[in-house]
Amino acid sequence: MRDTVEVTRRATLLRLPEPDLMSLRALAQRTRISQSHYLREAIGDLLEKYERFFVCDAPEPSGGR
Repeated sequence: MRDTVEVTRRATLLRLPEPDLMSLRALAQRTRISQSHYLREAIGDLLEKYERFFVCDAPEPSGGR
């Protein structure tokens, strides 16, 4: 399992197909675990699965826009 690192959180809009959204809502209601927790876990699993595709030596993006 990956170590966690404290970072500044940013809101991200995630669009789901309506059937998936309804299933996620039902799961969250039945288990009393927030939808965002399930989504963070799923994204973490995907990032771990595909981490071999990450470019680890890439420079940090500059803050200027």
